Amino acid sequence: DTGLGLAIARQLVELMGGTLTLDSEPGKGSTFAVRLTLPQTHEAVRPPDLLGHKLVVISSDNELAGMMESRLIAWRAEVQWVADSETALGELALAGKSDARPIVFIDGRDNPLAALSLAHRSTTAMAMPPLILFLAPAQGGEAITRLAASPLAAVVEAPMTEADLAGALLGILAGESLA
Repeated sequence: DTGLGLAIARQLVELMGGTLTLDSEPGKGSTFAVRLTLPQTHEAVRPPDLLGHKLVVISSDNELAGMMESRLIAWRAEVQWVADSETALGELALAGKSDARPIVFIDGRDNPLAALSLAHRSTTAMAMPPLILFLAPAQGGEAITRLAASPLAAVVEAPMTEADLAGALLGILAGESLA
């Protein structure tokens, strides 16, 4: 063996701001230790308590709807998934006649302008429901500039983490909005 691997490994570790040490005893073997200080990638999520809250998830993406449903049910919400905007408006009109207004999550990744239009139309179906708009990263800037005239309470960009969803919901429950 040339020992070249050790030199390369040490350079890589040092490039990451760490150290690589070697402890070797003839006839017993070698111990290598790598020490790195890495950023924390998993932020602690304070789950919202959604008991007594209904969330309407409007998305044609079955995978997203399934993920949302399982997460929201774990947070004790009542969840309704609707795959198209016309059905959603009908459901929101019915919900607008009850005392409890649902929180509405609109998947706008495929067509953010249609999602904004649905958000405006939903305010006529019921009295100002809290809305969360889910967008692809490149869409966020354009959509956010239109939010001053919209009823949206939160915008979440893809990829959505559990912390992103929890933060948006906690903000809505605390009465915060973008407006």
